[in-house]
Amino acid sequence: MPNKKKQALTAGAKQEPNGRFAKGQSGNPGGRAKMPSEVREMLTAKAEDAVKSITSHLDNEDPRIALKAAELLLDRAYGKPQQASEHIQIDLPADTKDVAELVAMHAALLRATASGAISVSDAREVSGLFENHRKMIETSELEQRLAALEKTAK
Repeated sequence: MPNKKKQALTAGAKQEPNGRFAKGQSGNPGGRAKMPSEVREMLTAKAEDAVKSITSHLDNEDPRIALKAAELLLDRAYGKPQQASEHIQIDLPADTKDVAELVAMHAALLRATASGAISVSDAREVSGLFENHRKMIETSELEQRLAALEKTAK
């Protein structure tokens, strides 16, 4: 059963058969709710105090506190830096249609992680892709079995 919040967000929005929204259509046409003007005024009034508080910690004895204060200031002034995306190459089977090939893919991923060619966090993300692929294979196999059962039942 669809999520009520998702239904509310997508009400009236046109979706393609693949579930994506049609070009120019939003699943959240109203966008984020605007901040009440009273709240905006209160925050604006305290902004200078907040900046003073952060800058007062730049010379803190604890380098962790000083670093965090510097990060906060730089993130607000310039925006948070984007994470670099590395491209890696892992030898994988050309066409993966069964779970045995996925096991081989995971083994290749483990070797690449163990050798330092890919970080553990990146390997975890790639492993998630493998898991999604396994679910697709499983769904496809179940559809084939169901079709065969329905054919024999007729």
